[in-house]
Amino acid sequence: MDAALSSVQVGLGPLRRSRGGSLRGPIWFEFDGVAFPEARWDDSSVAILGGWVSALRSNDRYPHLRFKGGAFELQIDRGSSPGVMVAAVERTKRTEIVRIAGSVKFDVLRREILRAARTVLRDCGKQKWTSKDVDQLAKSLEGA
Repeated sequence: MDAALSSVQVGLGPLRRSRGGSLRGPIWFEFDGVAFPEARWDDSSVAILGGWVSALRSNDRYPHLRFKGGAFELQIDRGSSPGVMVAAVERTKRTEIVRIAGSVKFDVLRREILRAARTVLRDCGKQKWTSKDVDQLAKSLEGA
């Protein structure tokens, strides 16, 4: 059995808007101080967080929280309440490499992702940035 992970964080960095209008910024998980995929991973954080919030709000027993850039995802098994098993996975053409695995309290994971999503949405509002991804993130947070 994998070890209990005592801390979960979603790291964020400043957002920026490309000339094409996409919103990007650093986003990553930290489990007991170990970053995944890596500290300050640069990706489409607004779109990612919308997908993560929707996945956590679903009734799916095995949601996958995917990063857009690269072959990285957090696989979740909700089989044992209140804790969940998580595996931070890097997919290659031939295999999956588990970088971090263990159990976390679902409420802690959910709260941390919601905190990050609300922070990013607030930052987009301050900049007066709108997009399909911003709208989707706002919709995913309704009632959360």
